[in-house]
Amino acid sequence: MCARRVVSFALDHAKYAQNNDDGGNASSLAPRTGTITVLSDQSDGKSASTAGTQKLLTPTSLVCTRRASAHLLENDRAQKAYRTNAAVCVPITHFPGEKYVAGIQSGGIREFANLRAAPVVVATCDDPIRSEYSYSQTTNKSKGFYRLTPFGWLSLQPNQVRTIANAIKPDVLALPIDDVPPAAGKRRRETAVSRTHAWLTETLDDGELQGDVALLAGLTGGTDEVVRARAAKLTMEAVRASSACSRVVGVTVGGLAHGYPADTTKAMLAASLEAVPESMVRYAPGLGAPDDVLRAVASGVDLFDGAYPLTCASDGYALTFPLTAQAARDATHEVDASASAGVDVGSDASKMNLRAVAYRTDARPLVVGCTCEACSRPYTRAYIHHLLNVHELLGEMLLEVHNAHHYSLFFEEMRRTVDDNSFDDFANAHFAYRSAHA
Repeated sequence: MCARRVVSFALDHAKYAQNNDDGGNASSLAPRTGTITVLSDQSDGKSASTAGTQKLLTPTSLVCTRRASAHLLENDRAQKAYRTNAAVCVPITHFPGEKYVAGIQSGGIREFANLRAAPVVVATCDDPIRSEYSYSQTTNKSKGFYRLTPFGWLSLQPNQVRTIANAIKPDVLALPIDDVPPAAGKRRRETAVSRTHAWLTETLDDGELQGDVALLAGLTGGTDEVVRARAAKLTMEAVRASSACSRVVGVTVGGLAHGYPADTTKAMLAASLEAVPESMVRYAPGLGAPDDVLRAVASGVDLFDGAYPLTCASDGYALTFPLTAQAARDATHEVDASASAGVDVGSDASKMNLRAVAYRTDARPLVVGCTCEACSRPYTRAYIHHLLNVHELLGEMLLEVHNAHHYSLFFEEMRRTVDDNSFDDFANAHFAYRSAHA
């Protein structure tokens, strides 16, 4: 029998707020830390981890999965790489219909995929790995939404989303968003707001969603700040007016995966989040590069989709950016040996291209001092370079292990700096490092 699981979010950024100029009332667009708590009142008889309390510290990123399994890693190795503070992202587009969820028993996706140890399981309507390619193909007359899935482009209706959610039983469901491409006109943006709002109210009012699954309401509107602000206001009014308002624990800010300039993204976040209560979780899929994450955290974002370390690994890159302010300052004037020799290795200030021939005899670990499995003996840059060039799966697996570990440490450091009021110093040191290595 599936345990009853209740999700809540507690904000903890009082230390940061005390030093703000507004007299201690922290802005809703300030860096913050918090805790997502999942209370379970019943054990399934198989694992004590499904009963009691599980917590997720924010800001953090989700673990992207393929049909609820880590891309190339078994669960134990994935948990170690992500350092335990890892919520799991399960795209419902990987289970697009009754035949795909028929084998999932009453225990839901936690039992089906052995995710009992995951603090939070989040079901999304988008696959983060494919998000940059899956522009919504809806029109002004569409009632559902199209998504790029492992089975091709599929049309999904909101009631299908609820049916899949009832089968997989996530802790949190991110409701569908009618995202709009950058070139969309005003009418299309307005329609997207109305449609996303209708999907929210339908889910809140029809009573089809079973159990205690919490919801993330969708916010859309393209790059139009006025439309985004209106969408956020409508969404919050709908939540407050619903008898099921307690289900909504946060929001998803849609439309950020289209590669907009930093200033545009910041304005989009500000317009969408201004009306959102501080007590709600803010999820921003589509932002993953270190610079983007730092700017989003500075705007009060709590959750990220976690696709960045995986896409880097699949492209042959190891994450190498500094993880502390002091490390960033120390590295600002350092130059990679291969770069000083005039070799174009295809790397940048954030990552190392292990496919480059410059690393074919490099006996160093991916990152000197890193404690992950991929940076320990017998693995070296040269060995991983060899594995990638002979298309051996182990090469990408090792990069996924390292990137997950490195990315998790990045979020740990962000949480620490927010708590001790040094986030601005951390972010500025990182940006200075990036600028010096541009």
